[in-house]
Amino acid sequence: MKEDLEIKLGKLIENFLQMRRMFQYEANDASEICSFTSLQFETLNFIGEKEICTMKQISEFLGISMSGATQLIERLFSNKLVERVLDKKDRRIVNISLTKIGILELRRLRMFMNKLSNDIFRGMTEKEVDEYLKINRLILQN
Repeated sequence: MKEDLEIKLGKLIENFLQMRRMFQYEANDASEICSFTSLQFETLNFIGEKEICTMKQISEFLGISMSGATQLIERLFSNKLVERVLDKKDRRIVNISLTKIGILELRRLRMFMNKLSNDIFRGMTEKEVDEYLKINRLILQN
């Protein structure tokens, strides 16, 4: 019984590595469309959903240091994708929001990601996609 589990876990790892290569291949195609890292996309998406957030919120969401978040936001700021505004109540707090260019880029990136997801999961039924999501959530909770 234990050998069966080890074989299955080996197959899971093999599948994971194949999927990783598939996503990397797709990401390489995406690099022709956009010049964002996955961390930058994740940050833009987070800010887009919150509309206004602080550096601390970004740092906590991404699980990176404040200095790492500052560098990340600085790159997005230099590309005119985000703006920094001092908080009206507490001038020590810097609020981050998307610029008009940032909103347009995020919309474009989300459309690309939706297309990519549709391409990847094209052969699956809605029930199978639900099962896949459920299993992914369980893995992420461990």
